[in-house]
Amino acid sequence: MNRLNLILGLILAPSFALQSQANDSVREAIEKAIPYVQRQGAWWIDEKACVSCHRVGQMLWSLNTARSKGLTVSSRLDEWTSWAIDKSLSKHDDGQLHGERNKDGLAQLLLARNRTIDKYDAQHEQFAKLIATGQEEDGTWKPGGQLPGQKRDKLETTNVGTAWIAVALFDYRESADVKASFNRAIKHLNSVNSAKSAEWFVARLLLAVKQKDATQIEAMTNRLMATQNDDGGWGWILNQESDALATGMVLYALNQSGVNPKQERISKAVEFLTSSQNDNGSWDVKGTKNATKDQVEETSTYWGTTWAVIALLEFV
Repeated sequence: MNRLNLILGLILAPSFALQSQANDSVREAIEKAIPYVQRQGAWWIDEKACVSCHRVGQMLWSLNTARSKGLTVSSRLDEWTSWAIDKSLSKHDDGQLHGERNKDGLAQLLLARNRTIDKYDAQHEQFAKLIATGQEEDGTWKPGGQLPGQKRDKLETTNVGTAWIAVALFDYRESADVKASFNRAIKHLNSVNSAKSAEWFVARLLLAVKQKDATQIEAMTNRLMATQNDDGGWGWILNQESDALATGMVLYALNQSGVNPKQERISKAVEFLTSSQNDNGSWDVKGTKNATKDQVEETSTYWGTTWAVIALLEFV
């Protein structure tokens, strides 16, 4: 028996060593990224005072998840969370709440919430109801901020935003208004037949996971698997150059769907992220807008970095 154990140990030792090295590289990448996420996120809050859909939600989601996994994050995280919630429920000069003009941002804050505490449950329920009041007759929500100018047609951006909002509203359907809004969104989303961005398939997959829709899970998973690039990553527009924004999103969604995390495709995606990080902790991402699609852009880089962190944290 001792000899058999020795033989098995010699056979398995290399694989254990490789797995340990992979785990170490994942953790190192996350720890390297957290200061960047905090620094650039705090700069946005302190200088811009804007709780927009393209910064704060992603910041809080990545940092709350990191803290829940035992990683060290800034002591200001609770302050930033409180600020985002209070700002969303504060009023413009005309009396309208900031959150009423920022449905995408409210949805992101719902997705970013710290599920280990219930301190903000009442505010989160208010967010869900505010989102429901802003829905279009066709079941969609108009994309806000810079989103309509992205390098995909506006209809797809609208559909993607609607899918993300539906994912966020899923847990708040005890309210009759929210449930009715969610159902209208689903009716519209079920009519969508084509898309070219990875983000659509990611949001649709996460929604299918929420609904436990095995058919849709399989379809979205197969589509994403089939469009993985040779370097292990995905492009924000499918089959284009890989970037951390798309790869982080896809990797997170595949993990949520139950794909075996040890299979080769997943390992290649993790390796793409851990090997392409900048010295300052960020990942370069070209702009998602038509005007910046050919150059590395700060906002897209921030999005990509937070998504890379969110995805890699699934492997810690």
